[in-house]
Amino acid sequence: MELREITRQELDTELRETAFQHWVMTCNRDSKLVSLKMDIPARTIDAWAKEDGWAIRAKSFLAGIDEDQRAKILANITFGADEGVQYLRDVASGKVKPNRDRIAASRELDQGNPGDER
Repeated sequence: MELREITRQELDTELRETAFQHWVMTCNRDSKLVSLKMDIPARTIDAWAKEDGWAIRAKSFLAGIDEDQRAKILANITFGADEGVQYLRDVASGKVKPNRDRIAASRELDQGNPGDER
């Protein structure tokens, strides 16, 4: 199989798709959080969301998730939230040293559900 170079347009499409998935699934539609995850300016994320109609697309994307997938996602979120809360308790009690990335991740889980309207 012959390898070929990826075009700028293909790269842009992949970046936008990855940003959309973060925006809708892990960042509660918060462009600033996506910006931090992907190291792309929040104003770029906002522009992509507007240009590509992410709010409308998110509704159909989330509606397309079947019940088994929903159950798995909910279980992962619940487990992650429980871990995050326990970690923050351990930090507060002095059992573990604070880690900036873990604290940020724990706080992210408290931002709401991916399908919440903003």
